[in-house]
Amino acid sequence: MSQTTPIGGWLVSKKLQYAEEPSFGVPVSVPIYSQIGYDVPVQISAPTNLSPVLQPGSEDPQVLQERRIDEYAIDLQYHPFDTTFAKYGFNAQGGGSGTIDKSLTLAMSILLGGGPTETYLQAVGCRLERITIGGKAGGPISVKTKIVSQSIAVPSTTVLPGTFAQNPTSTPFLFKEGGAQPISIGGTQYNVNSISVTANRNLDQIPQPNSEKSQIILPRERKITGTIGLVWINTDNYSRLRNDTAFSLVWTIRTGASTMTLTGCRFKALQSINLRPDQTVYESYAIEAVSGVLT
Repeated sequence: MSQTTPIGGWLVSKKLQYAEEPSFGVPVSVPIYSQIGYDVPVQISAPTNLSPVLQPGSEDPQVLQERRIDEYAIDLQYHPFDTTFAKYGFNAQGGGSGTIDKSLTLAMSILLGGGPTETYLQAVGCRLERITIGGKAGGPISVKTKIVSQSIAVPSTTVLPGTFAQNPTSTPFLFKEGGAQPISIGGTQYNVNSISVTANRNLDQIPQPNSEKSQIILPRERKITGTIGLVWINTDNYSRLRNDTAFSLVWTIRTGASTMTLTGCRFKALQSINLRPDQTVYESYAIEAVSGVLT
């Protein structure tokens, strides 16, 4: 009787990596891949959008037929050691290389059945649909992102061309590396306990005739939202909420390495002020920004 070795995430050989494409959906002939970050769990989905074609006089469909393009997606979460990959999802259009103007090829390998042969997976025509960057006092910076792909081929043992990156040696970002007060609001630094900022790119998958793949995936309007929790020391921020006052927010993610700047910010809501005699009092707000840049 044959025996099958179950597969686990520990059998990933080459972690998910990326390379910029010269044109949408066309990988470089010999790509040089770059690491995304530390601890990169990957979730892949590929709904085929089948719809039943009904037939008269029967409760069963005549056939199942694809009515729309396939929608390939990759969800991942990681701890960054730089913001190079995150910029593809966060920064505005028009910046050229290193921004959402460029599509990506993603690749990884895994030892199916326990190895030793690697099975390679490659996704082409990728753009970041949504990215969330967040952190809490005393902890690491984390990034969550949803990636939309034009196509993910059937994984194969054929070795992919190009060069895969070695494991990173730089340390992952920690919240404290932006300084004792890494976040300023309206030019004033505050004791921030937590922050999370999301850029949603509202990608549009354009179909093409007689094909199950997108012709191209285009970014539309960018929406930047988030939440922030601060030690309650004065009424400045509640005043900004009540008076609908716009402000800038600057988050030094790592001093000398990475900064997020949000402009035209407004507090959308006071989510909570918890008054308990045995705890420090924090005020928590939902925010929205007109624009932002990640460096």
